[in-house]
Amino acid sequence: MAGIEREVAAPEYDDDEAAEPLLAHPGGSTPGRIKLLIKSLRDIRVADFPTVDFMHFSLDCTSVSNAAGNKHGRQEDIMGTSPESREYNQDLMHAILICKDQMARPNNADFKFT
Repeated sequence: MAGIEREVAAPEYDDDEAAEPLLAHPGGSTPGRIKLLIKSLRDIRVADFPTVDFMHFSLDCTSVSNAAGNKHGRQEDIMGTSPESREYNQDLMHAILICKDQMARPNNADFKFT
C-alpha cells in the first residue's frame, strides 16, 4: 500500500514514522508498512502508477465547500477564481486521468475509487 501526502507534517503520522508509517493488516494479524510519498499528486505521472484495484483520493476541498464558495469565486464562476480553486481543479483533473488510465488497463475494468 502506498500513500501520497502533500504536507510533510501530515497530522495522521508521527514525525518518526513519516517515511514509512505502521499500518495494521485487515484481520489484525501481522502489522505491515505503507510507503508514504511526500509530494503533490500532480507530480506523479499517470503512467507511473502501478495497476491497482482501488484508489482513494482526499483532495483539499477548501475552495469547494459551501461555506467558502464565495471567497473562491465559485458562485460566479463554477471553476472559481482563487489560486486555491485552480489548485483543486488541477488536482481533480489529475485524479480523473489516473482513474481513466486505471480502468483502461488490461484486466482492470473493475477498478474502484473514492
